[in-house]
Amino acid sequence: METTHRLILELYPFGIVQTIVHYGNVYGRDVDLFVILNDNSQFDNFQINHIDISTIGNVWLPMLSTYLDPILVEPILKGRLMYGVSLENWKNVILNKDASEDTVAYLLECSDIFLNYVAIHLSQGRKTDALMTMYFAVSYIYYALYYSQNKKAVVFSEVITQSNAVFLRQIRDLVKDKDSVVGILTIESFLAKSRALLTRCYLYDKLIQI
Repeated sequence: METTHRLILELYPFGIVQTIVHYGNVYGRDVDLFVILNDNSQFDNFQINHIDISTIGNVWLPMLSTYLDPILVEPILKGRLMYGVSLENWKNVILNKDASEDTVAYLLECSDIFLNYVAIHLSQGRKTDALMTMYFAVSYIYYALYYSQNKKAVVFSEVITQSNAVFLRQIRDLVKDKDSVVGILTIESFLAKSRALLTRCYLYDKLIQI
């Protein structure tokens, strides 16, 4: 793993990388890294070979922790520090934070934003980016559902276990299957279903058999 974190450090100018966290399935083939940068850069996600990398500027950490954003919660609660500044203080903040109506509203708004990016990716023929972004979008919907009924921070494995996340599982399986060939029409149908799901959340604040 030392080679992996050195690869990340080489991607950025000296002093920009504040923290690197390894999270997800520690024993899996793929490597999930969460990288905090010493700047104001917005969330980004990209892959280098088998390494899935999510990055965010450190100026966004207060907002992400306030709304229990899974971008921050997942790696902090499940991750292992590989390099840089410890995130223990942020972990304590998250564990002592209660979700609220604002949390739910924020997560649904994030989902809406991600779905808009899915449409952009599709219009440019970027199917892989569209599918991965949809995975984020639908995940946020289910997080919103969870926090509408629960107060404490949760990781993805608990969300997908406790809710009837059939649709989310479908997208996850497609994302994880590197050999699958997904057509534009399939992704467009998923996008339409995602928007319907989001609308249902706004109207009824619940999901049933989806």
